[in-house]
Amino acid sequence: MPSNQELKKGEKPIRTITIAIVLAIAGGIAAFAVQTFTSKSPARAVIIVPENGDKAQLADSLEKHTDSRFASRTMRAANLMMSAFHLRPGAYEIRQGQSAFSAARLLGRGRQYIVDMPLNNIRTREELAEKASSRLRLSKKELLDALSDPATTKPYGLTPENAMALFIADNYELYWNTSAEEFIKKIGERYKRFWNAKRKSQAADLGLTPAQVAVIASIADEESSKADEKGRICRLYLNRLKKGMRLQADPTVKFALGDFSIKRVNKTHLAFGSPYNTYRTEGLPPGPIRISDPKTIDSFLGSAPTSDIYMCARADFSGYHDFTADYAEHQANARRYQEKLNQMKIK
Repeated sequence: MPSNQELKKGEKPIRTITIAIVLAIAGGIAAFAVQTFTSKSPARAVIIVPENGDKAQLADSLEKHTDSRFASRTMRAANLMMSAFHLRPGAYEIRQGQSAFSAARLLGRGRQYIVDMPLNNIRTREELAEKASSRLRLSKKELLDALSDPATTKPYGLTPENAMALFIADNYELYWNTSAEEFIKKIGERYKRFWNAKRKSQAADLGLTPAQVAVIASIADEESSKADEKGRICRLYLNRLKKGMRLQADPTVKFALGDFSIKRVNKTHLAFGSPYNTYRTEGLPPGPIRISDPKTIDSFLGSAPTSDIYMCARADFSGYHDFTADYAEHQANARRYQEKLNQMKIK
């Protein structure tokens, strides 16, 4: 049996080895910590984590949008945290200069990048679906199918035909992996906030539903870029509607034809058969001809009554219109404008 003195002599090299191992491990951890905290992303990147993705795909995406060193250290940090962020589908923004540790934590906690979705100057639901699918995970077909489903539009008092009335021009914030149902719900929340009791009451005073107000406002938005006359344009079409006249709005003809480049509507255009061609059909078109500006809607709701029945673009091409209730006066205004178009050889 070894003596106590012999045991003490044997313990010294063991202790030395143990301490060296501990120091080496500590040094390695310290070096790794320094690397993950000091390794910075060389560029801003939006990383997409797909459904059912794996770590290899994520590592490749990180490397593609940043560089191999940053990607490697981010993945090492994630593994150390035992983070399964490859199982959290979505879009994630890594800022330029962000550390690998911070990036791993961001991904691990599922802090998704919020996608800005400005919805304005959009005329058709196809155009809307195209824009949404270009920025979000949902497909164009998914959104079009949802808008065509009565169950989707019914909670908002709308139908598939006037579903575009649900959309109010604004900037929306959405997660990349938002579904078609979630997308419409987000838009619907904005719609319900906008159409509060006061606005609904104002619409009712005009004898209109919110959807009908949106239809008329959309025509005014297409007719003029001048905010200070849009309410008056809306009133003109309301006057025609109440008198049982056809609206005869040129923008509805362009919408019906799907050709928004037309500068001068002619008899051939007017003959086109469509429920949106208000030269041929009575009443309002089935739905809005563009996403309405909330300012135009408010301008309409707060407008004063007028006797206007006719309007014509001014011959000075100022963008404003001449309004009147007298047909002879309207004809004179129209002749001046047509003569100007002819002079400028606009067809």
